[in-house]
This record gives sequence, C-alpha cells and structure tokens, in this order.
Amino acid sequence: MTVMQSAIVRLSSALLADSQYSKEVSELWLAALYAAGRDRILPLMYVVNDVLAKAAVAKKQLSADATDDERNTSPAVWVQRFDDILDDAMDIVAFRSPENVSKVTKIV
Repeated sequence: MTVMQSAIVRLSSALLADSQYSKEVSELWLAALYAAGRDRILPLMYVVNDVLAKAAVAKKQLSADATDDERNTSPAVWVQRFDDILDDAMDIVAFRSPENVSKVTKIV
C-alpha cells in the first residue's frame, strides 16, 4: 500500500468512526475540494470513494427497525451527506481538473 493509499484509508476510517458532525465535515470537504490545487483533487475524491464504499456496507447492515438516532449516528449517514454534495463536487472536478473527470466518474 502506498503512502497516499494508507492516508486515504486512515482518513476515511476516522470520518466513519465519528458521524456526529458528518454534515459539517462533508461541507468542509467540499470547500477543501474547491480550494484544492489540481494535484489534490483526485486524492480528495478517493477519500470520498472510500468513505462511500464503507458507508454503503454499514447501511446494508442497519436493521430495518433501526431508530432515527441509530441511522443518524451510523457510518451509513455519510452516504446521504456526500450524496447531497456530489453533484457540486463533480462540477468542481470538471471545471478545475477536467483531465480527471473520467477517473472520478469511475470511482464515485
């Protein structure tokens, strides 16, 4: 595993471990993507990809009778948080780093 892959896994795991501030963190992530240089856009998208993949698994594991509180504190909440901003993120990628659009489309 490369240093970048390791960093992406550590960051996504940290995000998933604490979903309490998922809305604020996802908005900060979008701001960081907007401010990022071209060389940082793809790694930021890889973080989201890793979070979404792991959160989708967590979402499948939620029982049908889970309470709203359980749903809002589960790692699965990240699916909704990033779904809310993914269109904006793709617009940023298309504008700031068009050479990465096909890569990002495949991963997210």
